[in-house]
Amino acid sequence: MVMRTLQQPDSMKSKTVYLHLTKKCNLNCTYCYFNAGEAMESELSLDVLESLFRDVVLLRPQKLTFTGGEPLLRSDLFDIAQLFRSIDVDKQTNLCLISNGTLVTRENAIRIARAFDEIRISIDGPEDINDRLRGKGSYHKAMTAIQQLLEAGIHPSVSITVTVDNSSCLPSFLSFLLEEIFITDFHLTPFRPVGRGAQHPELAYPWNEARSLILQFWQKHFGTPSLLKKADDYTLRNCGTCGVGTYLNIHPNGDVYPCHVLSVTEFLLGNVKRSSLLDIYQNSPLFKRLRNLDFTTLFQTSEHLRLLLANAVCLGEVYRDNRQEIDDLIKRDIGRTTPACTHETK
Repeated sequence: MVMRTLQQPDSMKSKTVYLHLTKKCNLNCTYCYFNAGEAMESELSLDVLESLFRDVVLLRPQKLTFTGGEPLLRSDLFDIAQLFRSIDVDKQTNLCLISNGTLVTRENAIRIARAFDEIRISIDGPEDINDRLRGKGSYHKAMTAIQQLLEAGIHPSVSITVTVDNSSCLPSFLSFLLEEIFITDFHLTPFRPVGRGAQHPELAYPWNEARSLILQFWQKHFGTPSLLKKADDYTLRNCGTCGVGTYLNIHPNGDVYPCHVLSVTEFLLGNVKRSSLLDIYQNSPLFKRLRNLDFTTLFQTSEHLRLLLANAVCLGEVYRDNRQEIDDLIKRDIGRTTPACTHETK
């Protein structure tokens, strides 16, 4: 195998690489952005993953996240995790697992705790609300998984998708997780109308209102944070942040996209079976454009975009829905952080 080295330029600022190990899932969540259920054809093999992981290590993201579908449905999950560990020998990148928890057992909880730096278990509220959104019995299995992971020596976080169905109980549910289950790390993300979620726009809940509900929880337990998004100040870390231009989203068949929302053919960056992830990262015209966008400057130059920013949770959605206007501003040298950004239409 030819070994490659890379001097990482300052422009490389990848925060998270999301690797969807499989599209197969044993749940049928109402809002699933990935429309998970059946496995895709030709999901990535260990050989392809080895090459991919070498590129990930060179890119040095803060985090590599195994997600799905349900990653535990891959029988070689622990081999995959070990493969990455064998390549990232300096542990520059945290390895994260996102799971629905239904397949966690007392036995594999120990292996999970040893293999991963971070575990997220998805729960969307009290049992009746969660099971309505995620499937009957999923709440009990997820809560059992949390207990088993705690016993195995790792402190899991809870991932919550905010919808109209669970919005009213957010402060009380977060308090329950903190006080009764001793969960201190939460990841809250807004519902996004993509995948199966596109069929349920009625689930959308205004994120500004959700932030107010979250603030109620924080005021009760920790006082008022100066900035709700400042990660170092408190443990509620992922409150509607957007990673477009700093995330890479890899599908089980090797397709690479800028983020979950921009995971459609129009925004396909490449495929790791045909090109290296490094080549895709460095040379995709679209990703160069997204990586070098200065959204703040763009929004200051357009009243329309400025109004969108006031309520924006997902800049990927803003770019998708206003691409022509944004690209026109870029061509006028507005909203570029470096002159290296190219303007080709993908």
